[in-house]
Amino acid sequence: MELNEKLAKRRIELAIEAEKTKRVEIANAAVRQQELAMESARLKEIAKINETARLKETARLKDAERVALDAAVKNRLAEQGIDEPPVAPKISEKAVNTEVQKVLDKAATARITGGETAVFAVLFSLGLLSFFVTWWLGLFFIGWSGYYFSKKIEKYKAQILEEGKLRNLCMSRFSKNSHR
Repeated sequence: MELNEKLAKRRIELAIEAEKTKRVEIANAAVRQQELAMESARLKEIAKINETARLKETARLKDAERVALDAAVKNRLAEQGIDEPPVAPKISEKAVNTEVQKVLDKAATARITGGETAVFAVLFSLGLLSFFVTWWLGLFFIGWSGYYFSKKIEKYKAQILEEGKLRNLCMSRFSKNSHR
């Protein structure tokens, strides 16, 4: 029995030691993980500082290039006897796109045939008349007429754009052939 008791005590001691080493390893892993997180945060901060410094340097170089270019332009203009360079009006791309869409809409609307206009008028009128019978049927016909008209407009816009591309392609081929 003494041998069994000694073995049991030894097993308990080994289990206690294993538990202690396990706790120490867990604590060490937590400390290592915390150190890695701190190092990662420090590296991210250094990368952020480097990026801002690089952006500032790039902006400074661009400003220096612009100043040098402006000075060169002023010198060249002064040599030719011009005091100030002409100022070009600034046109936004959005304004250009809206004007192009307006022109496309007008051209597509001009291409709508009388039959298509009649179909639209019939659908819309049917929608208005059926609205008094059942409102949902009236809304359906009014919506359908709007959908029909918008699809026709989109079809004609696509045709106009395609014709413009073909015309430009033919013009470019003609200009290439005329130089030969």
